[in-house]
Amino acid sequence: MYIVITLNHIRAVKGWAEANGGQANLDLLTFELEVKARNRFYRLYPQFQAKIDDHLVHVGVFNDNSRGFIGWLPYRPLSWPMASDKLLFKSALSSSGLLTPQWWKPETPAPHDYILKKSYGSFGYDIRGPYTAATRTDPALVNELMARSKSGEVFAEQFIKGRIVKAWFWGESPFHLQVHKFPEVVGDGESTIQALVAERLEAAGLMYESYRELSFVRTSLASQGLNLDSVLTPGQAAWIDFRYGRQFSAEATQSTNDDALASVAPATREQIHQLGKHLAAHLAKEFPAPVQYSVDGVMDDKGNIWWLEMNSNPIFPPTGYARMLNTLFGIPEPLSKPPELAPRPGIGLGNGMERPAVATVPAAMRHSQAISG
Repeated sequence: MYIVITLNHIRAVKGWAEANGGQANLDLLTFELEVKARNRFYRLYPQFQAKIDDHLVHVGVFNDNSRGFIGWLPYRPLSWPMASDKLLFKSALSSSGLLTPQWWKPETPAPHDYILKKSYGSFGYDIRGPYTAATRTDPALVNELMARSKSGEVFAEQFIKGRIVKAWFWGESPFHLQVHKFPEVVGDGESTIQALVAERLEAAGLMYESYRELSFVRTSLASQGLNLDSVLTPGQAAWIDFRYGRQFSAEATQSTNDDALASVAPATREQIHQLGKHLAAHLAKEFPAPVQYSVDGVMDDKGNIWWLEMNSNPIFPPTGYARMLNTLFGIPEPLSKPPELAPRPGIGLGNGMERPAVATVPAAMRHSQAISG
């Protein structure tokens, strides 16, 4: 995947420094990066992806659990309530006109197909489902989710089918967008779904027998009236998960940019810009300068994005370094609108007018230091 290839991060910072007469020096002991330009410098702090107790986490220190580099930021990891609590995030959208799925208490009869979620959680682990509206919530599932940690509460959330969306922002400005289909298997008229899933897992370097998230495959199939023993007709597709990052395929090693922001329909892109403006206004009460964050969502077949949750320390896509460094060093963003790209098949949905680009230069991050001499 483009955003987790370390050389793409180095290439992006190097390109910005060369274009702006700057310098960049990497400390291999700490992996901190010092960037100099325009008579000032900033220290950028690293983040790594690590696996602890078989769960993925993001950490700021390279150690034996680290398994990948995920970017530099001009501050150490931050947190804020709206990114920690999914229900606070949904509440923050209530007055914005932006969409977020309906939610209710688990013991309440379900008005829609739904999933169970923990309001405090990450990486898609504290989720169960999806379930049809006719399925009564099992109290044991609620207790299981509560037992994972004492923080937060369990709630039921309307399940939206569509495409998985993840949008990244620097302050109010979106700079990277991923749009993925739900991972699926396609029938051949002979193989069971279990065999097709095992084949996909093997392609990703995983083994069916030891894969620990088969419960999501089972509930995803059940919501479609299928099970692992079902045999799909030739060409018939069934989706087998709905969470971000579960692609059931080997990660690409090429450096192709996976940003879809320019290729979605204008009306869909407008929703992303509206979200950035709304959330940045909230964050301005927490921080005196822009910060990076991402927001997860689902795009329905009309191009509407239903926003799910906010992430405070996500992977930093290399496409964001130019905007971040321009902000830090006081370099105005170009006023001209970038050329429109042809929509990617299956992604460009919806209609509407695009908001004109407006250049803004937020105040420099408080970590700045002037270069003497």
